Amino acid sequence: MLLRELTSRTRDSISSLGERLSVLLVAAALAERGLASAAIEATELVVTDGCHGGADPYMDLTRERCEGRLRPLLQQGIVPVVTGFIGATADGILTTLGRGGSDYSATILGAVLEADEVIIWTDVEGLQTADPRLVPDARTIPHISYREAAELAYFGAKVLHPKTLRAVMQCGIPLWIRNTFAPERLGTKITPAGPPSVGGMRALAAISEVVMIRIGGPGLSGVQDVLGRTFRTTAAVRADVLLMSQASSQNDLCLVISSAVAKSALEALRHEFAHDLVHESTEHITLDAAIAMVTVVGQNMSSTPGIVGRTFGALGRDHVSILAIAQSASECTISFVVAKKDMPTALSGIHREFQLESAWDPTLAEDALVGDENDENSIGTVNRLRPTTVPARQ
Repeated sequence: MLLRELTSRTRDSISSLGERLSVLLVAAALAERGLASAAIEATELVVTDGCHGGADPYMDLTRERCEGRLRPLLQQGIVPVVTGFIGATADGILTTLGRGGSDYSATILGAVLEADEVIIWTDVEGLQTADPRLVPDARTIPHISYREAAELAYFGAKVLHPKTLRAVMQCGIPLWIRNTFAPERLGTKITPAGPPSVGGMRALAAISEVVMIRIGGPGLSGVQDVLGRTFRTTAAVRADVLLMSQASSQNDLCLVISSAVAKSALEALRHEFAHDLVHESTEHITLDAAIAMVTVVGQNMSSTPGIVGRTFGALGRDHVSILAIAQSASECTISFVVAKKDMPTALSGIHREFQLESAWDPTLAEDALVGDENDENSIGTVNRLRPTTVPARQ
């Protein structure tokens, strides 16, 4: 009201206040229970670029600061309680890591301090075979690989910030997802390779806050480098392409992006190809917002016979039409676009076809938990830091 503006930098400052206030309360609560603790703002530790609302950390600089600020506390048996979600540029300007970035903060700190493990305490029991709000029979996955978990997060599983695993992938630190309200349950363990000898479909993810932009038609016949120009244009407006499908004609393609950047991406693409389409009377770059994207995730799916056929067979039986499809080069995901109204039906049908509701047995989580250690709804705990073991709860 006073400034009559809301820049991304101002938004970061405002949205950081919850973490900055709550860290004082958590540290005080620990001290009240006799556990030595210190409240620390991540602006002192996590050095990022200047991208407000979605900053990326500079790991080497962050490591230097954490070694200087956190390591001495740990060696003295003092538990650092660090704000999640935020960081700062090298010049000290506050940034945020993006919505749900507290779990990302935890893995950043765990990686630079070479922790034995990182636990994300949240309000669900772990990664699920599907969104339980859409598929009531969904079950917790006890053990999964980095790659599978990263794909689930990227394609819609909101338990994890999509960038969470980046920090720990290089050092192989196990990551746990556990439920604050049911600490006796094991949750999900995420490791570099996942459980041994497990292939095929593991889980489903879906995103409804997406749009599909179609580019093509006779008007673009003969236009050079349509694909390259399309990706350069979407990258310029920071629009991540979640799915791209191209017809045999290289000038006829569709791409799926987040609804949040749909308007800017559409305007940028129309501007990019305006000269090529100046004489056209019909629009050759269109947007469809009534869609959703469903992704099936698993290990070695391309070498597991029948997955694609059974998936599409389940969709066919439920009369769900596929609007576009793409399979990742990693052999870990197959994504397809359906009408938004058909998304729950598609998820339930595929989940039922592969009997994912009975595929996971909590007793398969073979590794015992060490200790008893808590997005907006999650708290990251970095456990058993070398050389000092510091429990997160007593």
